[in-house]
Amino acid sequence: MLPCTELDVTYNTFESMFKMKKNDGEGRHGFQMRYVKNGYPDISYEYVKLHDMSNNARYIDYRYGREESKLAKSYLEKIKEYVEKYR
Repeated sequence: MLPCTELDVTYNTFESMFKMKKNDGEGRHGFQMRYVKNGYPDISYEYVKLHDMSNNARYIDYRYGREESKLAKSYLEKIKEYVEKYR
């Protein structure tokens, strides 16, 4: 979560962290996925599932059923609780 300091370098924005820490050929979404998986394992499952649902939404005309929507909302709530607890 930003701002953060790692090895005496402070990152105030996602963009500043991305520019300094991305792997060669890695885009913003890939970097963010890696950053969440490595740095926040407590919410990485929920983040990955939401990311996948978002990427796949175009194949179903951006329409999810009630159950999938409830599941996505539960993922968002867990991430929000985590962020509010540790920010």
